[in-house]
Amino acid sequence: MKRIAPSAVFAISVRAVTILLGAMVGPCASAEDAAAAPSDQAQKTTAENKPICTYQPVTGSNIRKKRCTTQAVLDEERRASQAWMSDLNRNAASSGARPQ
Repeated sequence: MKRIAPSAVFAISVRAVTILLGAMVGPCASAEDAAAAPSDQAQKTTAENKPICTYQPVTGSNIRKKRCTTQAVLDEERRASQAWMSDLNRNAASSGARPQ
């Protein structure tokens, strides 16, 4: 059985939630809303969903791996990483150990 990376699972779940919310809110829109110009929120959402591709080094190889994701996923990964580091430093400080 092939394992799926946690970031891929998160990206799929975010996409699924976005589609479901769009399906629920879509029928509620009035004719005036449909005729209105795209809002800043819609433009921001479009910019966040634009794929961003980077080449990342792979341990033990000189060939980099291409990784494509959205800005929203990158922001969530950054937030989770910072929270993990904060917890790690907090736990090290409470146990008396000094982080290296």
